[in-house]
Amino acid sequence: MKKHLPIAAVAAATLVLAGCASGTDDEASASPSPTDGAGGTETTEFGNAQDVAMLDEITWEEDGDGIPTLTVETPSTISGTATRIVEDGDGAAVESGQVVTVDYTITSGTDGSQLFSTYESDAPESLLVSETSLEPALYNALAGSSVGSDVIFATIDQTATDTPNAAIYMAMTITDVIDPLDRAEGEAVDPAEGLPTVTLDEAGVPSVEVGDAEMPTELEVQQLIEGPADGEVVELGDTVIAHYTGWIWDGEQFDSSWDRGEPTLFAFQEGQLIEGWTQGLAGQTVGSQVLLVIPPELGYGEQESEAIPADSTLVFVVDILAVA
Repeated sequence: MKKHLPIAAVAAATLVLAGCASGTDDEASASPSPTDGAGGTETTEFGNAQDVAMLDEITWEEDGDGIPTLTVETPSTISGTATRIVEDGDGAAVESGQVVTVDYTITSGTDGSQLFSTYESDAPESLLVSETSLEPALYNALAGSSVGSDVIFATIDQTATDTPNAAIYMAMTITDVIDPLDRAEGEAVDPAEGLPTVTLDEAGVPSVEVGDAEMPTELEVQQLIEGPADGEVVELGDTVIAHYTGWIWDGEQFDSSWDRGEPTLFAFQEGQLIEGWTQGLAGQTVGSQVLLVIPPELGYGEQESEAIPADSTLVFVVDILAVA
């Protein structure tokens, strides 16, 4: 359960999340565009023709440490979004549903300045390669690339209020790819008495029955499925890929990644999650399913949060699918 996104993730989300750019008819109808018009040529550019042509004018240069710099025409504008694979990597192929780790820089199309770099912060980020969570031009590029690929993604800079449709650019290198689990896998654990009862359907989607359970005053952490002993362990600084569902203690569901049809990614860092998640998931292994019962002081306390009333005790079932 996210408390808020880190600054770096906000910068990335500005670029990659579906619907992030102000919609235009050109953007809505954007489609893959081959590098040249020859039949059978591998597609390396995605977006409408005008935006793709602009990407062809951008120069990608690297310093001795392999950190890219983009040289762009300024000021530059864009009608929607566009992506260009500058160079395909020679690593593992990237497929839909996988999670890629990327290093990237963000460059302003208004003045050409570099706005952000994961290289400087030594904090690469991970993205779920998904049609629903990524802008189409970026999804199409990533799903057809390989580890080691260099990619330029361009979209409208929502912060450049003085220049309508000002462009902003992300220069990214795919450094890794992983296959998250579909659901928790491991040994079933008999839960302690007095906790809510969890039932799974055939797909692994959980439901909860509080019944006569007494509402706890302290954090309750109960493994329902114990992941393999040699599995990766959730640690601070990781990106965690998980499926989860959350309920208020009275049994009312308020959120579920299962309902959205894909897992969620979150930075496992102090201050970025409610404290009940940070305490309850630290040290858990990939493949585990964990029941968390979180008292208000480790959740949202006296503050309302969307569908969660103030002073709510929360119940979560979390499937840990991967860490990056």
